[in-house]
Amino acid sequence: MTTTTPTDAAAPAIDPKRAQAVLDEGKAELLALARGELQPVRTDLLRAVYTVLRVGKVASAERPSFERTFRDFPLRLIDNLDRDAFALWSAETEYRRLEAEDRGTQKSPPVDLVEQARELRALLLEAGGYVFRHDDSVRPVVADIRRGTGYLDLADDVKRLGELFTAHWPMVEGRCEVTRAAVDEAAPLAARLMDAIATPRTKQVSEWADLRVRAWTRLCRNYSEVRAAAAYIHRHEPDKLAAYPALHGPGGRKDE
Repeated sequence: MTTTTPTDAAAPAIDPKRAQAVLDEGKAELLALARGELQPVRTDLLRAVYTVLRVGKVASAERPSFERTFRDFPLRLIDNLDRDAFALWSAETEYRRLEAEDRGTQKSPPVDLVEQARELRALLLEAGGYVFRHDDSVRPVVADIRRGTGYLDLADDVKRLGELFTAHWPMVEGRCEVTRAAVDEAAPLAARLMDAIATPRTKQVSEWADLRVRAWTRLCRNYSEVRAAAAYIHRHEPDKLAAYPALHGPGGRKDE
């Protein structure tokens, strides 16, 4: 059976079983990525998948140009574009399926717990927007967290903010009103909120949400290298360079 996405009628067909096998084969590599390396999702991931599959065909045809131009360019990046796209397709489609099922059965948590989480989220977001405003590696993460909606997103946002502030505490301490106690409160508060809204699907949704971001991060990293090389090769040929578009763009989902 093959499947396409409604976001792109001209998209190539993808075999779900093949895509799942590719994801399973590379899962250990994805899980080894450090959380601080993960790229925020701000685009339609399925559209990005089909873009990369098309670019993979173009890059493969232009492989001799990459070889002639760059002595040490890792050609495996071109070879791996299909792999990265299939893995992301599998992770994203399963995440969407589970998230839709979970949304319909999610429980309502205690009001005071929600308010506590929202207050901490607001405090950390405001501080993060100020402290990390000049940090190009962290600022996009804060912006991505701002887009979250719903109880599951709230729990995940609080957890991510706690991890972010913990990892960059020397940069934060003394520069805003956030205390270490508030940062240390984030993880247990997020866990309590997750427990309050948990359904049989919630843990699975969380796991697949993490996996899709990891698959997206690997695809972004490898595609960016191919695109940067193509930008040099076709620096005087804008028509050919147009075959290597950016992956980021507007999307309709909350985290895209």
